[in-house]
Amino acid sequence: MRRQLGVLLAVAGMLLGGSAYAGFSTDDILRQLKPQEREKLKAGEIVTVSRPEQESNDAGLAIGLVLIVPADLKKTLTTLQSLNVSNDPALRRITREIKEPVRGDGSSKMFAAVGFAGDEGSEVKKMLAARPGEDFNFSEEELSWVRAAGSGGDTAQSAANVMRRVLASRYLAYQKGGLDGMPTYAREGNRVTKPGAELAASAEAMSTLRKREPDFYEAYRHYPKAKGQGVQHQFYWEKKTVEGRPMFSLRHELVQVKPDAALIGSREYYINNQLNGLQVAILLLPYGAQTMAALVNETYTDKVAGAGRFVAVHVGRGIVESNTKPLFEKLQKALGRARPAAH
Repeated sequence: MRRQLGVLLAVAGMLLGGSAYAGFSTDDILRQLKPQEREKLKAGEIVTVSRPEQESNDAGLAIGLVLIVPADLKKTLTTLQSLNVSNDPALRRITREIKEPVRGDGSSKMFAAVGFAGDEGSEVKKMLAARPGEDFNFSEEELSWVRAAGSGGDTAQSAANVMRRVLASRYLAYQKGGLDGMPTYAREGNRVTKPGAELAASAEAMSTLRKREPDFYEAYRHYPKAKGQGVQHQFYWEKKTVEGRPMFSLRHELVQVKPDAALIGSREYYINNQLNGLQVAILLLPYGAQTMAALVNETYTDKVAGAGRFVAVHVGRGIVESNTKPLFEKLQKALGRARPAAH
């Protein structure tokens, strides 16, 4: 049975779920923290909030990240955006912006750097032997490309060519139909997973975002039919190592800036293994002369209930730990720790 793993970063979850966003203050965020967490935050630490009681059921895992940096809203936003697209050798992370026309066969130069390293041979062999199931996220059509490539000579090059084609075709599908136009993932027993439907349902559940920030919500849920007034859009492909495996993904970033807040949405609408998709929203709010950042993250995977749930939770937490927390750590390193007398 397919279930949803919602990694809701609890501190900001109320912003996008059931509590009013308009007029929301940093005091409201602080009230969501335990006294010791508030003290750590004000002392300049990055606060990770984990509520074990929210991990005890199949509905999801709640985690929160919050920090304060000694910079104004504009500088914090600019720094955060630059860090989120930088390469990271430690994570073997490569990020490339897609900003030129793309051909569906994968031959566009935008995807020329997609490939496998010499020590990733086992992943190459595993991919070229892929069948409907949980190991890889491919449609039936994409699996036919995999089978054809598996009969070739240079396996690493063949696998890279297939991955380029998959990324290019899914990028074009998203540009044409958004979440509603995303191809499914083929599973065993003629089942399919619908990553677009899962991410769309997640967006639709953000009722306060829809009411209080309709332009951002419309773009977040209905791109490309709606692009949102004042919402900026950028697109990337990325390769990173997660749980020892190379992971390729396609990412859509949305940014809306207002005088008293900034909202960043980052959606990995295609991930080739381990997770179905990943959505992140970061809210930046002025905190005196400084800025408070709170993060919301939702992850979807088939392996949530029963014996597979530990794997799903572990991978979901691994994504947060390997991707999101280091982003906040780099932000703090770039801008400094919060000043104690901040507010």
